[in-house]
Amino acid sequence: METVELKDKPKVICLDIETSNVSMKSEGLYFGNPDGWKTSCVCIYDGYEDKGYYYVNDPELIKQRYAEVMDDHPVKDSMFNHLFSFKDMLQMMEDFFNKGYTLITHNGNSFDLPILAKPIKSGGANLKDIIQRFKKNDRNLDTCAYLKEKTGYRFRLQYLIKGIVGEGSSKLMNASEAPIAWNSGNYLQVLGYCMCDSIFTYKVYMGVKNNNGCFHSKVKHNKKEFYVDIEGIDW
Repeated sequence: METVELKDKPKVICLDIETSNVSMKSEGLYFGNPDGWKTSCVCIYDGYEDKGYYYVNDPELIKQRYAEVMDDHPVKDSMFNHLFSFKDMLQMMEDFFNKGYTLITHNGNSFDLPILAKPIKSGGANLKDIIQRFKKNDRNLDTCAYLKEKTGYRFRLQYLIKGIVGEGSSKLMNASEAPIAWNSGNYLQVLGYCMCDSIFTYKVYMGVKNNNGCFHSKVKHNKKEFYVDIEGIDW
């Protein structure tokens, strides 16, 4: 039987991806264009069940990399117990959809989701159809895009974390560092960073909901940084 707390929690999953592309310039990559981007890992945080799921192209390769190090490490064990292949993502996303979940990302509509919509061989995860199902059923929220439309400001996730979750909280690394770490074989570091961003996206979402649609955050606009107080957010 569900507890009262679980019943009161919204059925949402928060998704974040990392890519293995080290140089946008040399690879001819552009934000807003999924061509050429290659997914290194995807993390999904199920806020309703408080569970995390990790996806990579070859889970066995990751496990073999750490087979003889970090024995009985709780973080590694938790990751490996919930580590799946990109090929598993479609069915698992369909399961989330059928259970009534809403898909939440931060800047996902212009970056994460178009990349994941591509075939696996092209650097995606073959999720085009299921992503469209979430969108057509109005169960897709991009917190970055939503706030831009409502306020005129594009909020960085790091600023929202500091303003809503707390000044003592922070992303685990800069986004530009993740591809370098992944290509150096530091898979667990990148997986942990990716999952933390998924969890922080959930905490930002819930923090605003629990504060009656209000929050205080730094923002960078027209090359200037300043703080703003936002009201009336109803996601």
